Amino acid sequence: MLLFIVVFSFSTTVYAEENKEGNLIYHVKYDYEAISKFLGMTVQEYDQEWGKVFDSRDDGEKRNC
Repeated sequence: MLLFIVVFSFSTTVYAEENKEGNLIYHVKYDYEAISKFLGMTVQEYDQEWGKVFDSRDDGEKRNC
C-alpha cells in the first residue's frame, strides 16, 4: 500500500476513460526521475529493479504460484 501511495504521489498525469465495453481504463504517467531520486537510485537502477518484479511475477505464473 505504501508503494502505491508513493508511486501515485509522483505521477504527473492521471486520467480515466471508458472503453467500448463500458469499463474504465486508467492511464498514469509517472515522473520516474522523481521516484528514483526519492528511492536513492538512478533511473537506470529503478528500471532494472522494476523489471525484476515482472520477471518474478512471470516465473510465478509459469509455476502456477
